[in-house]
Amino acid sequence: MAAVIPYWAIVGAIVGGVAGSIEALISMRGASSVIRPADLFAITCFYSIVWSAVSAVAGILHCLFRLAIRRPDDRAATKAFSISTITSLLAFVMGAGYVNATFLPSMVSATSLLFDAGFLLFCGFLWLVQYRLLRRFLGPQPRYFTLKGPLALCSLLFALLVALSFALSSEKKLSKKGPSHDRPAGPNVLILVLDALRADHLGCYGYRRPTSPTIDRLASQGVLFLNAYTQAPLTKQSVASIWTSLYPSAHNVKGIADGLPANCTTLMEAMKAAGYRTGVFSANGFLSPLFGFDRGVDLFYCQKTSIVRSTILGHVIVRIGRAVPHMDWVLFLLRKGEVLLPLRGQGGPFVPVNAQGLGAALLRWIDAAPQEPFIAYVQYMETHAPYASPPELTALFDPDFPGPPVIKHPQAPQGLLPFFTAAPLEERYRANLVANYDGAIRSLDGHIERLLHALEARGILDKTLVIVTADHGEEFYDHKGWGHGQSLFEELVRVPLIFWSPGHLPRGKKIEQIVNLVDLMPTVLAAARAAEKAQAWTMQGRNLWPALVDGREPGGSPHAFSEVYHGPRHLARSLRQGWKKAIYSNYDKEEIVMVFDLKEDPFETKNLALTQPREAAALLDEMAQVLRTSEALTKQTHARTIDEATRERLKALGYIQ
Repeated sequence: MAAVIPYWAIVGAIVGGVAGSIEALISMRGASSVIRPADLFAITCFYSIVWSAVSAVAGILHCLFRLAIRRPDDRAATKAFSISTITSLLAFVMGAGYVNATFLPSMVSATSLLFDAGFLLFCGFLWLVQYRLLRRFLGPQPRYFTLKGPLALCSLLFALLVALSFALSSEKKLSKKGPSHDRPAGPNVLILVLDALRADHLGCYGYRRPTSPTIDRLASQGVLFLNAYTQAPLTKQSVASIWTSLYPSAHNVKGIADGLPANCTTLMEAMKAAGYRTGVFSANGFLSPLFGFDRGVDLFYCQKTSIVRSTILGHVIVRIGRAVPHMDWVLFLLRKGEVLLPLRGQGGPFVPVNAQGLGAALLRWIDAAPQEPFIAYVQYMETHAPYASPPELTALFDPDFPGPPVIKHPQAPQGLLPFFTAAPLEERYRANLVANYDGAIRSLDGHIERLLHALEARGILDKTLVIVTADHGEEFYDHKGWGHGQSLFEELVRVPLIFWSPGHLPRGKKIEQIVNLVDLMPTVLAAARAAEKAQAWTMQGRNLWPALVDGREPGGSPHAFSEVYHGPRHLARSLRQGWKKAIYSNYDKEEIVMVFDLKEDPFETKNLALTQPREAAALLDEMAQVLRTSEALTKQTHARTIDEATRERLKALGYIQ
């Protein structure tokens, strides 16, 4: 009987490993999977270890039961019982876990329990069929382990599967095309995106606090756009516009789970085709491979997706831990043990994803091929709530605040202003919240300064075009809202935009003309001298490079057009032409139109829609024309399945309730 427990454990390791490999391979076929080829071997090992441990415990219970009833060891029966029990139990956990994770709201809901009970009966029937077949065909064996037995054959096949998964995981450039043999003639490109950064909280845009000495220096030595606008006040909608040069109504990335459409060319794909190395360094959960932002990217550095939470087995463990009291230790133990899984430190996503980690990763990536031209996109999160401001910087901007720092704004309703408004915050707390935001800007500004110094020390900075911008702004109850995503007022859609390249761009130039973030892609392609290759691609943005270099006017109408969607019933659009701006908001059948004169009323406090009906109608007509043109280009997006780990990160940032 001494061989019974090892036999159970080995059967569990083989069956579990095969199940893990199959799940990973199936998941990797979908565009929505967070499981990458580099994770295949780790997932195989994870399933193998967990099911080996579970099976060993089952083997111990089996032995104790036989000792208790004083039954002699029946090897054929034990083999049949162990294999059928492990496979049936795994089928129940995986099948019920998949249905619960994909289609059902909770493991303890009546619907879930009813389904689980029915599926358990089915797995019981599966166990009975397996046991009888195995009992009939296995026959008595002189030993549990033999080189000619079925277990030996399964072990060999499992070893081959493990070797294959190891080979796939070790392939560093799997499915990645190499750069073009044509060396690009343009400069390196470094795009720094400071998440949720208001333009009017930077010194170069007139802010009174010293929040941004490094960024201000870049503006004074480069080109500053005074009226740059994002296409959406939400990260994924905005970044999708930056990457495709399409408005949200065209790229159609509107929902929480939507990914980049397959039938549009991204900035990274275009730059890779032009011969550039491409790297993305992201601290934002929306800017991740899950949503298709890894297309054309050689290295995507982002928060590592937990193996435990990205698999069906991990999902079941997480849900059991939530439903059963005092089960958190199981998840804690698995997460701690995850770092021991092989290959989890190589390739794929990484940590940390703070400013220091992103900068270090960027420099390592550049150092790996210092002579190769590159484009790097870096998305920081320090300026996103909760604001990562060091205590000394908070004290710098609000030295007399008595309590703990206010680093997170109150939870705002998931709707649009002015249909829904948020609860106010006492002024001293609101002021401290702003001070922490300003401190986060100052802290991030210091990280950018150190990054630029490191590039300069490598002799790379003078060959690099640096672009500083933001995906959207942030509101501090300016219009009775907090954070972002709930309106299209100036504090959310007007963003900083700075181009810096000494010796190649004018020094200290300020451009008042209205520009949009969809203009970034055609401008970067022009700077990289790859604009001719992009003529066949659909882009709604304008090439600003002539305006940057020699002041020539870019073609097209100089208007700012922004959109935000909260489902088909709840949306808003804005259009700015000259100093006049219109906002159209819709909730179900209720509509609100607002018109502002930004020259006379920069804080948008006086709605002129009723007193200036002709101008309102003209702006709405122009907005409708832009929308029709954009919707004629609408791409087909595909909803992604958001894994448990990503869901928790998005919930922590306030994107999911």
